[in-house]
Amino acid sequence: MTIGLMALRAALFGPTREPLRIVSRNNLPPGPLTFLDVRPEDEYRFRHLEGAYSVGSPTCRMELFLDAQRHRTLVIYEAPGRFGRARKLALQMHEKRGDTIFVMADPELL
Repeated sequence: MTIGLMALRAALFGPTREPLRIVSRNNLPPGPLTFLDVRPEDEYRFRHLEGAYSVGSPTCRMELFLDAQRHRTLVIYEAPGRFGRARKLALQMHEKRGDTIFVMADPELL
């Protein structure tokens, strides 16, 4: 009998969460959210979601910041239509935190 790798992992460690989920601003998860903006710093300064933090900021010490935000759900975004940097950071954050990280596909920046 052959057991798949995911089934074996679930049997040994319990169910795992999906690393990331693409969401829109209309179906964000409930609860306290922390928004991370992965666009270049100048784009962030020009316009960003209210309360969002810039990942590109030299003052953002990511490890300390994320430790302080460990009980909040992370939502990462970049400019509409671009997902590369947001997905990469989401996968890195999933590795560190173990929870599902949300990538917002359509941030309303205007």
